[in-house]
Amino acid sequence: MEPLEIGLRILGGIILIGVNAYFVAIEFALTRVRQYPESEFNTPGLELAWEMTNDLEFYLTTCQVWISGTSIALGIIAEPGLAALFEPLLENTTLASVGAGSLLGFLLINLIHLTHDEQTPTYLGVERSKQVARYGARPLYWFAKILAPAIWVGDSVAKGTLGLFGIKMTQAWTETEKEAIETRADLRTRLGSVLEDGDLPADRREEIMNTLTIGEQSVGEIMIPPEDIVSLSTEDDPESNFEKLEQHPHTRYPLVTPTPRSNCI
Repeated sequence: MEPLEIGLRILGGIILIGVNAYFVAIEFALTRVRQYPESEFNTPGLELAWEMTNDLEFYLTTCQVWISGTSIALGIIAEPGLAALFEPLLENTTLASVGAGSLLGFLLINLIHLTHDEQTPTYLGVERSKQVARYGARPLYWFAKILAPAIWVGDSVAKGTLGLFGIKMTQAWTETEKEAIETRADLRTRLGSVLEDGDLPADRREEIMNTLTIGEQSVGEIMIPPEDIVSLSTEDDPESNFEKLEQHPHTRYPLVTPTPRSNCI
């Protein structure tokens, strides 16, 4: 295989990996859209993402069509290029006689597909659902329009198959939950959304989110032994107190009377 062809095949593989990752990420992001209040979807991209969930199964089928197509194309286009890239390195060795170059190409392309086409975009779509939906909804909308006839066939076949087992699509995901928050995960999701829309600095947001896990800490992890407390005294002169501040940088210092030590002001 000529070097130019090898380069083009590898370049095509990189492009296919990116396309595949996009559809995986937007697929998972759309399935989580209705877990947020509609009021948070107040930009053109987010508004479109919310509307698309009214026909979610159609767009999920679109994602699956493109994911399947790019996965197959990745093996056809990129794998031979990787195999040809490894073959000169194994030439005149025992490994060459057993097709080790093709095996290495197969293993490498599948490893990349697993990590960068499946796991990474899945985590992104789940963890940053709103951001992915905001920027990814519009391209998916037009991809679906272009392949609408094929998507409709695939969607109908999938629904028909489920119908054989008595399962009907009721679009339960469109029912916005208005009941009280029931789990800590729900609270974390809602609180995180509110804080992201605010103007608090990142360290302050993290401090607030950490309050959700404070119940998991023991008293011993929080309390400080009396002998380790750095306190300021009312009878010490200002210079002595300032010297303590310089030697022991903390955010808070108890101000105490000389005796007993526990008499804090």
